[in-house]
Amino acid sequence: MSIAIAVASALSALTLIAHILGGGTEIMIPVLASELIPYLKAIMLVIWHAITMIFLINSLALIYGAGKPGQSKQAISSL
Repeated sequence: MSIAIAVASALSALTLIAHILGGGTEIMIPVLASELIPYLKAIMLVIWHAITMIFLINSLALIYGAGKPGQSKQAISSL
């Protein structure tokens, strides 16, 4: 197990949790309550969910890559 990649996966997972729990109430709720046109609100929601998925996929890939020694190169090449 690669300690550096395991630490990176933990930090990525913490970032995901902060994004979901803290960011939604501080950023998305005020944006949705604003007077922006519905089109811009929809774009913001799509971007928000895309970033959430990027954080999730990144965390899972790092957890997978932190597994067995030598598995990191295989995980990177499969992406």
